[in-house]
Amino acid sequence: MALHKKILVVDDDPGILEVMAIILGDAGYDIETARSGDIVYDTGKDSPDLFLLDIWMSGRDGCTLCRYIKSTKQFTNVPVILVSANQNGAELARAARADDFIAKPFDIDLLLAKVAQYLPN
Repeated sequence: MALHKKILVVDDDPGILEVMAIILGDAGYDIETARSGDIVYDTGKDSPDLFLLDIWMSGRDGCTLCRYIKSTKQFTNVPVILVSANQNGAELARAARADDFIAKPFDIDLLLAKVAQYLPN
């Protein structure tokens, strides 16, 4: 079980946030959730070990956030997984320099496997 690995999940759908928090929390990860990508700009000293970002959100979208993360010294090595129901989501994720992509609706085992790939014990 992963211990003390912090994941920041950003999605404007509170239901998705709740489900991801339960799944990932039960797997032993420390979860922080946000309904706005603005939190990424306010993360400060406590960088997460992984970002899970929805692509389509009101305000700043996940692609914009991903590009910011990957171009910011503090976060540049922090993995980013983009999540979306958009049929072009994988292509958008690559263009944004994300480390990976998960399609919605997501399979729980796939979500856990992808996270574990970037946050090994």
